[in-house]
Amino acid sequence: MNPSLDYVMEVDKINIGGVNRSHVQRVTASGKGVNVSRALKAQGIVSRAICIVGDGFAGREFTRLLKTEGFDSVIVASEGCDTRINVKLRSQAVTEINGDFTADEMSLAAMTMMLAGLKQGDFLIISGSIPKGVPARIYAALSAELTLKGVTVAVDTSGDALREVVLNKSAWLIAPNEHELAQIAEMFPKLENMNILASYGESGATLTTADGAVYTSKPARTAQNGYTVGAGDVLLAGFVASFIKSNDYEKSLAAGVNAATEYVCK
Repeated sequence: MNPSLDYVMEVDKINIGGVNRSHVQRVTASGKGVNVSRALKAQGIVSRAICIVGDGFAGREFTRLLKTEGFDSVIVASEGCDTRINVKLRSQAVTEINGDFTADEMSLAAMTMMLAGLKQGDFLIISGSIPKGVPARIYAALSAELTLKGVTVAVDTSGDALREVVLNKSAWLIAPNEHELAQIAEMFPKLENMNILASYGESGATLTTADGAVYTSKPARTAQNGYTVGAGDVLLAGFVASFIKSNDYEKSLAAGVNAATEYVCK
């Protein structure tokens, strides 16, 4: 629902209040759902990215870049607001400046109609933040409706949107990082009977299944100054890709951690 153009620049050291010159710069079509779809494609899993995109320059460039990469995508146009641009400054650490986006009611309705076409056996990954003006319960409502149809739904979001999904127990799996997990710590009883794929950065990830089993996987190696932005999306994609093939939670967790490790270390 809330994709972006990511403008990534690398500098040796950020000089606050002064002139900074980057030695690397690139622009990519991004957003968590797009990152997941890209990672699934790299692992041989066919997916379709459904994106709500603004009607300005950034939206047009986002669409062009997706086509350049050969994405199987559906673009839902939203009028009156452009796709956000996120700036990511890489030096000793990554500093992010994220833009804003407002989706109109027609684009939300169009997207909902497309998702209504999903059927039993399909997987849906709902990933990322919610645009301005969209109710926090929308992910929970979509998950509940599609789960009843036999769709397997995974949700990777944060804040109130994540709380609504947990409150309604409407998804097959949630994929919080350690900070997002802390946001819902007070809802611990509601987390029972849910599949939780929790990522902990360099420490790896833990999967707690709906029946109470707990699996942990640690990366075989770590990268110095690795670029970790998007690693959680690769973890989720690797997990789902393996689960589709194996229906094995423990094996899929290891596959997800391995995929994220390769992404960070490349």
